[in-house]
Amino acid sequence: ELGVSNPLTFSRVHKWNDIWSAKSTQVLDSLRRRYLTRQYGMRFGSGSDTHAVLQQGLQAFKTRVVAMFVDIRGFTNWSADRSPDEVMGTLDREFELMARIINSKGGRVNKIMGDGLLAYFPANKLSEFADSAIEIQQSIRENRLLPAGIGGDFGEVIMGDLGQETRLDYTLIGATVNFAARMCDRAREGQIAVSD
Repeated sequence: ELGVSNPLTFSRVHKWNDIWSAKSTQVLDSLRRRYLTRQYGMRFGSGSDTHAVLQQGLQAFKTRVVAMFVDIRGFTNWSADRSPDEVMGTLDREFELMARIINSKGGRVNKIMGDGLLAYFPANKLSEFADSAIEIQQSIRENRLLPAGIGGDFGEVIMGDLGQETRLDYTLIGATVNFAARMCDRAREGQIAVSD
């Protein structure tokens, strides 16, 4: 079975399976590169060679980070008498603002969990963590969004894919993450709590 003629090879006709195979490989390779670059960029740096990242593969690893938890305060009561569109629209605006600030300071949002989020910064960006926490609180007030508490801790975490074959979640775990969550619980609305 003959496939299509490729104008870039001056009307040479290829077998369809060869074209499909080459195209599939390119698409899968592109997706894999984007996934690994996004997920492992924190370890290798944003300007890292993608080939080096691909050689590493999907492995869990230990690294030092600043973990940040942000929790919107009073969300359950606020959302009780609101429409789903208003609730989701408000969360979208608030998380978009937070993510923009975190990303601009060299951090990464790891996940959004209901009315909260988990983010992390490389170990050498401790001051950027502090700057982004302050800026998030200021921006929430200026934009009259729902108030939030922010908690953070610095230390070693394990980063990698966690779960099962049908549902993998790239995450960070460890005492540092747990302690950052506890600091967030202690922070009142508009406050930032960090470990000593």
